[in-house]
Amino acid sequence: MSCRGSNSSFSSSSDVNFDDLDDQQVFGYLEDDDESRLSSPGSRSRRDAATAPTGSIYYRGGLWKHEIAALTKVKLELESGNDRLTKELNDEKLQREFVETKHRTLKAEHTRTCEELNILLQEKERFEHAQVEIQELQSKMAESHHKYELQRHQLEEQVNKLLLDRKDQVAEWERERQLSSRQNEKEKTKLLRFVQEVRSLHRLLQLSVVETRELFNSEVKKTKDALENIQQQASDFAVHQSDRDMALMSRKGRILQLETHLKNDRQTINQLEATLAKSTRSLEKKHEALKLKYQEQKEHLEITLAVRLGLTTDLQAKRKQVAELEREVTRLNLAKGKTDVKLKHSQQQIIAMQKVHARELEKLAGNKSQQAPPPDLPQDENVRSVAL
Repeated sequence: MSCRGSNSSFSSSSDVNFDDLDDQQVFGYLEDDDESRLSSPGSRSRRDAATAPTGSIYYRGGLWKHEIAALTKVKLELESGNDRLTKELNDEKLQREFVETKHRTLKAEHTRTCEELNILLQEKERFEHAQVEIQELQSKMAESHHKYELQRHQLEEQVNKLLLDRKDQVAEWERERQLSSRQNEKEKTKLLRFVQEVRSLHRLLQLSVVETRELFNSEVKKTKDALENIQQQASDFAVHQSDRDMALMSRKGRILQLETHLKNDRQTINQLEATLAKSTRSLEKKHEALKLKYQEQKEHLEITLAVRLGLTTDLQAKRKQVAELEREVTRLNLAKGKTDVKLKHSQQQIIAMQKVHARELEKLAGNKSQQAPPPDLPQDENVRSVAL
């Protein structure tokens, strides 16, 4: 009966949730439980037996055996509960170590993800710097192209101006040639008219030879006068012809000078055309070089855009992984907090049970020390009788 009373008292004390109580409430509850167990019929019988006269050693030995068996059972139950709680504590510690290991792993993964994110940000900065360089190259190429276009337009204007000057000079030379030809025609008509007059005069002389033979003497003077006049006219014509020849010579010199100037202008035009062709070739070469550089920059830009797209996709995936890892870390932190709370509660239960067990042992030791020992001789006789 004492065993059942102790078991019921232990079960009633073990049903209490020590997590919701502080230390004073736990100790008060344990003391009340001890008092209730001491006030139970079994405890009263044990107390009455202890205080009763020592009449029967056998009865007292039986009570002690039952008490020792009850205490042994309580001790075994306490040890089994202690082992169970120790096992749970070890399991919680292992789970906590596992959670901490997983937390460190996730933290390392998070660090690597942050490093990769920093690398991606550096790649983004290099890409933006490359875009700025490409824009600068495009602006420089546009300025160079505009400059060469202006130079080409200026050279074309100079060539057109020289061609117009050449056309004007050729037209002027043509006008002077036509004027000279017209003057020559006029002089030629005058000379032909003079020759015709001379011929007509000669015919008249021939026709009038017969008629003028009688008048030869009288007409000789007239003829001499006419011949003198004709000679004067011929001399004047010769002088005029010499002047005309001099004018023709000067005009020929002018024509030669104009031809020399035209030749020089042609050489200048050829030089300008050669310079224009050279500038055009250099411009085309530079344009091709800039075009190749533009193509290279364009390909580099396309590759960079593709890399950026891939890096953006990886970055989004990494961000998703980081978010998932952060959620996992949060969940593990919550689980760790719950585990710590459970561990704390288990430790409190173990401490309370150890205190209860120590209190039970102290009370049992006090009860044994309070029991009075029987006289020596009757006890020895009773022991012998029991042994017989």
